[in-house]
Amino acid sequence: MKNKFNTLLVCLLTASLFSCTKLEFTPENSVSVDQIFKTKEDFKGVLNGVYDKFANQMNGNIPMMSELLADNIDPVNLSTEYGVVYKRATFKFRTGDCLDLYSVIYHTNVVIEKLKTEDVGFTDAEKKELDGEARCIRAWAHWEMCKLYAQPYGYTTDNSHLGIPLRVDSDYKVVLRNSVKEIYDFVISELKAVEPNLADVKPYNATKWCAKALLAKVYFQMHDYTNALLYADDVIKNSGFQLSDSINRFAPGAEKEIIFAINSTLGNNKSNSLSGNYRSDNNPNPSFKAVKALALMSAGSDSDKRAKLYKVNKPNTPNETWAFTKFNRDVFNIPLLHMTDMVLTRAECYAIKGEKQKAYDDLMLIRKRAYNEGNRTFDMNISTLQDSVQYERRIEMAAEGDRLHQLKRLGSEGKSILIRNAPWNCPGMILQFPNSFTTLGFVFNEEGGCN
Repeated sequence: MKNKFNTLLVCLLTASLFSCTKLEFTPENSVSVDQIFKTKEDFKGVLNGVYDKFANQMNGNIPMMSELLADNIDPVNLSTEYGVVYKRATFKFRTGDCLDLYSVIYHTNVVIEKLKTEDVGFTDAEKKELDGEARCIRAWAHWEMCKLYAQPYGYTTDNSHLGIPLRVDSDYKVVLRNSVKEIYDFVISELKAVEPNLADVKPYNATKWCAKALLAKVYFQMHDYTNALLYADDVIKNSGFQLSDSINRFAPGAEKEIIFAINSTLGNNKSNSLSGNYRSDNNPNPSFKAVKALALMSAGSDSDKRAKLYKVNKPNTPNETWAFTKFNRDVFNIPLLHMTDMVLTRAECYAIKGEKQKAYDDLMLIRKRAYNEGNRTFDMNISTLQDSVQYERRIEMAAEGDRLHQLKRLGSEGKSILIRNAPWNCPGMILQFPNSFTTLGFVFNEEGGCN
């Protein structure tokens, strides 16, 4: 069974690499998909492969691209390819990130289709749950790509601007770019449809609380603060997850607040991408360093416990640099959905709606954890409350791929936002599709960068 499953993955991966153009051949020496889905274990094995491939992108690649386009990273030691992204170049040079997520989507489409045609003894509830997990990951993958390869929701009044190709079946037909509105409508519709069929608890798998947390995040990016508040509040009050006492979700002790995480083990270490680029205890000169302004938001305070998440090298010299310490471990799980995000989301929604006491109370949950006595309270002025939430969000979620999308959210709702002295919506703030997308009618992103 293991060999047959591995052969299937090779076959599907080969197919997915051509997912944006017509596939004119059948890979040789491969097992037909129709030969695979004959038992429950076949389905579960392929779905496990979906999670593994999704993890291979979300464990570093996708978050790091977002960090490079934002304002948290010091470019002093970036590799050539990372440096190109940091400089906001817009020519067609990358071949990995987008195509690898389309591989995830291809796999989910195959599982979804085969659940409809193959009777291997699943109960209706089992079938709905597997279908729900596959569709949840499919929607999530589309959303992550849309955020990186298209201008954000709100860039145009009706969101008719180009998004990404929406792929909802395993056919190798050419698919051109859908609008951002179509992508967001699809993501929301899918998450709402599958949420009732998912398990309440299933470690490292998509659950109903995973779907609801994603809905909170998606609505938040859409400036739909009513629905973002509704879903974030539901997760906080009813999921059973709790805000942990830990200032570092990547370290042991924060498990009770993790809604969805990538599992890392010694035999399958998904954390090596993050530790390889950020780790500073065994490498004084990691590729990804913090800009001083970010580090001093914590390290500049005598009472902020999060100062421990940074360390300075060669202080008070022209070569001073600041490194992250939150990834200084050999193996660690990677939280993608967690209660810190939900609390900060709810706090900002409350602030936007003018419910300042509720926003203040949520923000104080974060500040009480972060600060020693004497630096917890602040003026509850509604004009600065939202800024205070955003301030804590930047610290709490630094190096996790969040900052870029918060800045774009603010820009697309009308605020004057510059990211490293460039407008939030200039061409280089989104990635360019690779050359492999070239086909009749496909429109690439505008070239020209931001500088």
